[in-house]
Amino acid sequence: MRGVFVACGAAVASATSEQAAVNPIRRIVGMLQNMQEKVEAEGKTQDSLFEKFICYCERNKKELAKSIEESKSKITSLESSIESAVAEKTQVEADLKQHKADRAAAKAAIEEATEMRSKENSEFS
Repeated sequence: MRGVFVACGAAVASATSEQAAVNPIRRIVGMLQNMQEKVEAEGKTQDSLFEKFICYCERNKKELAKSIEESKSKITSLESSIESAVAEKTQVEADLKQHKADRAAAKAAIEEATEMRSKENSEFS
């Protein structure tokens, strides 16, 4: 019986020494395989993100081009509305100047009429 224990112990010791000799290499191979899986997964993720980025860029490029074209078309209408507003302002300023002159003339006429009435009233009284 003792011999059986010694034989089992020797077999376990030789198996353990074989695992110890092979185990570091297997561990490195396993680590490399895990690293390869992670790199491949990261590559797939990067590809997916890159495709989304390209789609985003193309979509925004189209939207920006459309916005630029719309803005360019608005430029001419805005320029014409500015010109009409400037012309209207000039007309309003000319009208204001004329109305001020008319008002001054009306005040002078009122003062003259008031003086004339006062003079007539003093002559009558």
